[in-house]
Amino acid sequence: MRIALILPQHRLGLWHEQLAQRLGAKHSIFPFIDDTVPRYPRTLLAWLSVERLIYRQQHLPSAAFMKSLQNRTDEINDGAFDVVVDLSERAQPRPGSLSVHYDGSTDSLALIDRLLGRQTPHLTVSQSDDSRVLVQSLPEIDDKLRLTRGLQICFARGTALIEQSLSRQQPVERIAEDLAARQPPSSNLTSYIGRFVGAKATAKLLNRFFPPDRWQIALRNNGGSFVAVVDDGKRYYADPFLFRYQGQTFVLLEDYCRAIRKGVISAAEVVGDRLASNPVPVLERPYHLSYPVVLEEAGTIYMLPESSANKTVELYRAVAFPWQWEREKILIQGVALADATPVFHQNRWWLFAAAGDPGTTGQDELVIFYSDRLTGPWQPHARNPVKSDCRSARPAGRIVCEHGRLFRPAQNCEERYGSGIVWQEIIELTPSRFYEKEVARFDASSIPGLKGLHTVNQSGSLQVIDINPGRAFAGLAHLAGDSMPRLARDLDVTFSRALPHWRNPAADHPAAAASRHSFTSRVA
Repeated sequence: MRIALILPQHRLGLWHEQLAQRLGAKHSIFPFIDDTVPRYPRTLLAWLSVERLIYRQQHLPSAAFMKSLQNRTDEINDGAFDVVVDLSERAQPRPGSLSVHYDGSTDSLALIDRLLGRQTPHLTVSQSDDSRVLVQSLPEIDDKLRLTRGLQICFARGTALIEQSLSRQQPVERIAEDLAARQPPSSNLTSYIGRFVGAKATAKLLNRFFPPDRWQIALRNNGGSFVAVVDDGKRYYADPFLFRYQGQTFVLLEDYCRAIRKGVISAAEVVGDRLASNPVPVLERPYHLSYPVVLEEAGTIYMLPESSANKTVELYRAVAFPWQWEREKILIQGVALADATPVFHQNRWWLFAAAGDPGTTGQDELVIFYSDRLTGPWQPHARNPVKSDCRSARPAGRIVCEHGRLFRPAQNCEERYGSGIVWQEIIELTPSRFYEKEVARFDASSIPGLKGLHTVNQSGSLQVIDINPGRAFAGLAHLAGDSMPRLARDLDVTFSRALPHWRNPAADHPAAAASRHSFTSRVA
């Protein structure tokens, strides 16, 4: 296509050049300049310069790109272009053009106000003469006390949204949120700078004496209280999955070693609500491994650990379960997919995973692949990413198949990575369509001493989760008191309202079968 790209003369950034380069790889790009919108306020520009100096960030486009911006917007002949992308930030974009909106405004100052208030912005792309949203995103801002990081993520996501909008023929389902009811930004630059200085100084001091955030797993049986598994302080355990084999139940998990900053897959037998022994490493690669989904097909036990650090999705076969594994096949390669979770549904395999665009995190976009066989070949869903929402995109455990219904646990990463669990019921799933709705949501910060909960799995009467109690000096006292029984009660109250398998887990309950055989069960 021939694309006219209108850019703001006084707010040009590196992301505009990167957008032009990415669009130019497939289309003919003709940049135009617009001088209507003024520069940012001087105090804001000064602070952005300070942050960029601290973090050594480049933000200006190259001299060659600046030199290419010779055309003015009054020279645009609409008939000469297939698409006009208007990023001038004018309140009224050019008629018929595509434009990015930040919580409904084309002015990036609206985005900055949202980031200063440590809130998640709602990004959309639409046509100026059509109220329909073509694509949208609620991106994860992983450092809410760093304005330049928030801008980098949002502008990178804006680039991806523009690319997607060029190929979307139908508008997306609007994110389930009343934008008019969203809280207005409640911060200013002065208070933001104060929080930045205080928080960064405190974090630097604490990191010298106390380990940063960590994860630990907890188990419970027959609806009792959760019992946390204590690590040795040199590692942490996360992403637990249960699997019952020959009358024994095992947990496989991420075993993260702080010294080498890498995870391996470890396993241990579960007896009651305790581990029979410390987890033993069973699979290690030169790259980080986590999230070991275990499944059985045609009598063979397989595992799909996350290997996004290697930009692969790898299938392993159990030689001697659960202690010895061999790599069967690389299912997908060349893309970093987090927490890939398979399920067999309507005579087809589906793989749900989290992904991200260059310059963003990998927590806020859900992609789906499908195949007639577990070993592939795997095809991408026609609507990938099927969801761009940091509150419910990234998988958080095994998909439960029960009475023809699919329930998918997802992470809530809006406040922080893995801050809670959101259960979604998958309503429609085909190679070209996808729709799910939220049925239950749990915020881990509602429990004293907890900061996160991002994996949940079940096998019969046994349930396992992982929790984040924060730094070592904080949280342990709370967890020794009433927090773990309260966590169990609150999870029951929240999840049992909408999830049949959570109400009365028993050995013969359908959810128990799901943990062993859901990947080979046919669901109508």
